[in-house]
Amino acid sequence: MKFSTILSGLFAATAIAAPVSSSTATTTEARDVVDTSPNPLSARTVFNAGSFNNLRFNQIDLRYLQGLNAFDLQLFQTLSVRNNLDVVFFQNVFNAQVFDINALLQLQSLHTLLLIGRTGVFNSFDLRGLQFSNLNFGLINSLAGVDLVQFIDTSFSSQIQTVADAVSVQII
Repeated sequence: MKFSTILSGLFAATAIAAPVSSSTATTTEARDVVDTSPNPLSARTVFNAGSFNNLRFNQIDLRYLQGLNAFDLQLFQTLSVRNNLDVVFFQNVFNAQVFDINALLQLQSLHTLLLIGRTGVFNSFDLRGLQFSNLNFGLINSLAGVDLVQFIDTSFSSQIQTVADAVSVQII
């Protein structure tokens, strides 16, 4: 079984078990009408991008993967602000200096979360209870610290740099 399948199942189970906010619009109305009534999910009003390196991956290979996969980091900010997602767990992946398996697994969990969030599943959930810090990627022991840069052919450096430099993120 793939790790991504396990992680997707974990997110799906968490989304099902997450508490639902009270909403005045029915599900059919919610598709067509924007609900402007006060919502308990809108407690946070600002996303502090500074502690996340302004949503720019510090490590060039992670930024390259962001460019290829087009992560929706505006949705990441929205989940933090509107749905109270505790994003501190992902702070390391933005500030990482090394491209190791641990950073890659954190990036994969971020990407999986954003893909699930893109479906709209989290729109009415208070995600404050999700505890990503309990995910222990160190269970793979000494493999977590393996620097993956050694496996990247240096002849691709200029191409990787070009794609990584083209990545831009709008901070909301």
